[in-house]
Amino acid sequence: MLSLLELFNASVLVHYKPAADSSNNDYYVPDDVKELLQVRYHVVLPILAVLGMVANVLCIAVVWRPKLRSMHVNSYLKVMILLDLLSFILFIPVIFDTEYCLYDSYAYAFFTTNIGWLLIYWIKSATCFVLVFMTYDRFLAIWFKHKFRQVLNPGVLKKRMIVLIIWLTLSLLPEIFIGEVRPNGQEWISIPGFKMMSENLAFRLYKAYLGLFLAIIPSLVIICLSFGIVIGFKSSIEERRTRLSYRASTKTVERSKKSRRQLVQTVTVLVVNASYGVCSVPYAILAALYETKDGQCTSNVTVELWLLVFHCLVSLWSITNVFIFIVLNKDYRDEVKCMLNCTKNNNNKLTGKGESNSAFWITITSDEIKSNV
Repeated sequence: MLSLLELFNASVLVHYKPAADSSNNDYYVPDDVKELLQVRYHVVLPILAVLGMVANVLCIAVVWRPKLRSMHVNSYLKVMILLDLLSFILFIPVIFDTEYCLYDSYAYAFFTTNIGWLLIYWIKSATCFVLVFMTYDRFLAIWFKHKFRQVLNPGVLKKRMIVLIIWLTLSLLPEIFIGEVRPNGQEWISIPGFKMMSENLAFRLYKAYLGLFLAIIPSLVIICLSFGIVIGFKSSIEERRTRLSYRASTKTVERSKKSRRQLVQTVTVLVVNASYGVCSVPYAILAALYETKDGQCTSNVTVELWLLVFHCLVSLWSITNVFIFIVLNKDYRDEVKCMLNCTKNNNNKLTGKGESNSAFWITITSDEIKSNV
């Protein structure tokens, strides 16, 4: 039986700060890779970080509106916004880091290797599972309406999130002990655990477990549920057309509005799932296959270029996933219009107040002139 000790010994464990060896200075980054990384971390990443934080803050202003609390999907959107916002906040240390391949500080190299990458991996995995929950609920709403009523209970979401947090934390916890920080002269080389190259059996099994249960299986579940939703979606449209062909009574009209809202939410989930498959799955596959034995930034320029492209796609998905719900759903669009109208009315009130004050002082001034005359 494989023990945890074998897993931890899959690499050099960093529980202590080793002394920098000035004789070991063979770390080399090609010039074309340096230029590409300069563009990635100091041009593209800051733009994506600013756009991501601004977009998610705007989404918070919409999703947290009181009228939207009763919507079941709104709870999942809140979780996704917080996860996306946290992922963009984690970009900030990387943006201000002048050297992203070698580190002058051991403490910063240790944090990046064993905690920074772990948090990013945790956030992306949690976002994927939130999308699984959302898709599963839509699947139940179409095929098993009696079970869908059960998941409408707010306690169901809390239980799901508690189980998800515990499971992801326990699954990724060994990454803290697997990552390696190597001395290179007076600097330090970072090799995160999930990027390491090792022939150790325990390490290979652990990495396969992460790739299978945190990336491949959730993606396959989303695909299968989406196909089931599409099939049920067609039958729902036919049923709605049949219902509208009868005399439009009050109950029929109300039921039609409710079914129209359900159909819109279903289409929205399908669009988000499709965008996730296009933007996030390729990066997850490439990141799972990416391995290095010499540290970061040692791959050829082609691999780094694909990592840059897929990283941009993942970040764009994190920016637009909630916007898709806001644009396609009438309830969210109405709240946006309400916010804009309220802002416009407040500006008009302030402008009108300023004009009335000006008129008031002009009147007083004219009265004073008359009295003096």
